[in-house]
Amino acid sequence: MKHLLDYAQKDPKKREELAMYLVVELHNRSQEAINAYLEADANELAQRQFKDLAVEYVHYPRMLQAAILLAGPDYSLLKRMQVKQYYFDGVCDRLLLQMGTAGIDKDSPMQKQRAALKLDDRAPYVHNEIGVLFLQVGQLDSARFYFQTAVELAPNWAIPYSNLAIIYVRQNQLEKAKSSAIKALELKPDYAKARVNLGDVWMDEHNILKAEKAYEKAILADKNLYAAQERMGHLMVQRTQYMDANNYFFEAEKLKEVIIFTPTELNTAAGQPVKMPLSERVYMDADGVIDRLDFEAKPTPEKEFLKRGIYYFKGGEYEAAEPYLRRVLDFNKENTVAYDYLGRTLYHLKRYEEAELALLKLLKLRPDEPQLQLHLADVYKKQERRLEEEEMYMALLKENPEDDEMVRDIYERMDNLLSAQRRYPEQEKWLVEYAALFNHHPKLSMFYETMANQFPQNPEWLYRWAANENQYGSHWDGARLFERIMAFDTTYPAMAHMHERVGHLYKNTAEAIQHFKEAIRLDSSQVAAKYELVDIFHETRQFEEAIPVLEDLLRNNQIKLLQRIQLGDLYALSGKFAEADSLLSKADRFRFEPVPGLSALRGKLATYQARYNDAIRFYEAEIAQQPENMRQLNHYTLARLAALAGNQSSALTWLEKALSDGFSYQYVIQYSSEWDGLRQQERFVNLLAAHGMQP
Repeated sequence: MKHLLDYAQKDPKKREELAMYLVVELHNRSQEAINAYLEADANELAQRQFKDLAVEYVHYPRMLQAAILLAGPDYSLLKRMQVKQYYFDGVCDRLLLQMGTAGIDKDSPMQKQRAALKLDDRAPYVHNEIGVLFLQVGQLDSARFYFQTAVELAPNWAIPYSNLAIIYVRQNQLEKAKSSAIKALELKPDYAKARVNLGDVWMDEHNILKAEKAYEKAILADKNLYAAQERMGHLMVQRTQYMDANNYFFEAEKLKEVIIFTPTELNTAAGQPVKMPLSERVYMDADGVIDRLDFEAKPTPEKEFLKRGIYYFKGGEYEAAEPYLRRVLDFNKENTVAYDYLGRTLYHLKRYEEAELALLKLLKLRPDEPQLQLHLADVYKKQERRLEEEEMYMALLKENPEDDEMVRDIYERMDNLLSAQRRYPEQEKWLVEYAALFNHHPKLSMFYETMANQFPQNPEWLYRWAANENQYGSHWDGARLFERIMAFDTTYPAMAHMHERVGHLYKNTAEAIQHFKEAIRLDSSQVAAKYELVDIFHETRQFEEAIPVLEDLLRNNQIKLLQRIQLGDLYALSGKFAEADSLLSKADRFRFEPVPGLSALRGKLATYQARYNDAIRFYEAEIAQQPENMRQLNHYTLARLAALAGNQSSALTWLEKALSDGFSYQYVIQYSSEWDGLRQQERFVNLLAAHGMQP
């Protein structure tokens, strides 16, 4: 940088060019941060979430301040830079306030966003940020207005939809909340916080199964999202799975040590088991209208136009990239990089004739690059000029016989070309050669499988497929060949038996499920297949899918006592309380001896319905059937239920029994709101202290 400054000092014109270069670079850096935020980039969101990264966020307003000073009052993009400076300044102040930084006016974040909005009332990320600020102070109607405005300005942006879901949950408009969260996920399927919001809606609708699935997907999408871990902890408490609950709470607690919170979140850490503080209140991600430099901006040198063209090309903004690349060629008619990116830009814009001209010009300048010929073949393919495409491949194959990567690529392209033209014998010949050249046979197997499916009455393709599998021993197992063989057996009972047999070969997989379902469809008396299907669904945690199979067993009087209990449990978890109660009551009457867990399950159902005294009666019956060394979890459940029923003395007695029996899940006790009314009582404090726990 020093040599650039020395160079600029000698020439006023160069000094002006350097200043403008710095303006563009500083502006672009801040714009790239906004673009990443608008695309919900994980690294960008982390800067707004984690304490050690948020401190660095202050660089953006400083960069913009420097750019504004360098640009001067007549710069064409001055207003846009001022909007972003106010926006980033406000975001920084909010983050610093949330971290407890002294010396910052609590009204500063809103004042700065208002200033940004005054300069540009169509910046969706500013509207979203104002919505966040209103949501933090509980002004739900105002927050909703700004989130809705952000949606209107940027209808393909996932975050405002997710934020609206929070508002609607709090206002008990559950259908709107569900629609907003689902819309956010349609726009961004890996958006973890939207999955948390959807799970909260399901919890409010008493559908624990769907809520659990939503929270699980949120954790898979973002392992650092404390809210998903905490929600799963509360859900597991409701399911009386205390060890799992404690583990989830422990993970949430670790994450909270590095997360930025508002004071209201810190005060409500214990929360309610269902309606808890929502994580989106603090940090948001977004997608909206992306500002970019106008084409009328002050001209920059050839290198800068090329840089901007490549930047927009890589960002998928091809219409924005084209003028910059053409300006480069105005400076230099032989700039091969510009021709390369222009050809690919025109290809993406589906202007294939112009793309062809750009690539032909590039081939004259760089004739020894076969990759360019492949780009040209792609253009011919889009224009359906199959003969010229094929001729290009043949020429490349002849000119580059030793280039394994090129040869492999051409064989795969010829495979697609011949398949599109239905030239199957020639396609088979190419694939046989490909398999021999590269000792790679799965493509040939896939071809034979396609042919066997396309021509099911012609066994020749099936036999060739089987021969290839037997000779080269690829990953296809015997089950797949059974499937093909079954196509020639039209006897229904035999077919059903074959499907059941293949299902066993596949074990707990999607293919096994498919075959067991087909066996049942062909022969409804296949009870064993139904039970296998139920077991797979439970082992793979596809609980909702198990319900219709169990219902079929019930309708056809094929259900056993344990499966009747299973169905009752799933009904309870799905919020179908009346159906669950009916099934479990009958199961209780039908049994000839105690069934472990049945009374506890009836107690869980009563808990879901807030019938706490009935639940206590069922759990006491369950304990009477259990050995003493297995009672600690039910003792804790009885303590919770007594607290919920308002019997504090009984609650503490049961809690003492649970702790004495070895109940050691400290986070479960700390997070459960049932104990909020007892946390200050001396007996409660002393009881926990005696077992090394904090109240």
